[in-house]
Amino acid sequence: MQRNLSSDRRPAAAVKLGAEICARAVVLFADLRGYSRIAERFSPQTLVPLLNQYFQLLADVTYQHRGTIFHMAGDGLLVGFGVPHEQPDRAQRAICTAQEMLVRFAALAKLWRERSNIVAGLGIGLHEGDVAVASVGSRLFNSQTLVGDAVNIASRLCQRARAGEIVFSGTFRRTFNARSIVLPALQLPPITFRGRSEPIDLFCVPLVKHLDQPASVSAPPAVAREVVRHEELVARLAVPAHRPIRTAW
Repeated sequence: MQRNLSSDRRPAAAVKLGAEICARAVVLFADLRGYSRIAERFSPQTLVPLLNQYFQLLADVTYQHRGTIFHMAGDGLLVGFGVPHEQPDRAQRAICTAQEMLVRFAALAKLWRERSNIVAGLGIGLHEGDVAVASVGSRLFNSQTLVGDAVNIASRLCQRARAGEIVFSGTFRRTFNARSIVLPALQLPPITFRGRSEPIDLFCVPLVKHLDQPASVSAPPAVAREVVRHEELVARLAVPAHRPIRTAW
């Protein structure tokens, strides 16, 4: 949630900056692929309803699985699981959210393409680590968001994901292993992000066909064998469904 005070008002004394909650959480970043081309092609007035459709879809899926949205900006979404309230099954909720986002966005992308010849995709990054829920900014303008190295890593993983992919870390995968849950995925070469000293183990859950591939191109057989459909994954993880909720701050 953002707090903005107009310049003709004195800062409210009640505004308090700093960390409010520290927790172990799963961080999800989702980002629209092809947005730069879309923004170049359409007027700002035309972009608004497209973005609203996009964010409404992602928000509906997030709340269905009891995630908390911390930030929407441009074409990106930041979601936390296990924060601000503890969720022992946060990893399952996160992967089911990511899978359902891809499935439902594929339908929206198809609609955009048929109506307006828009080519777009969705990439998602997941990582687990220690985070802080904090009010960051100044007394004139601040927002409540997630802060920590885990947030930075999740963002970098999202940047690595192609349209239709979920890229997650070895840390996130180990959470599943600890709960004796098998998460079929392709292991990617470890990567050392700029500014970091230690490499990050990477894994990927791709769709059988990437949204940014021509219709005649399908995933290799080795990839197709590893892919688990969203319905099968949800059933395997046995995550209960919930009514959409909004987290009030």
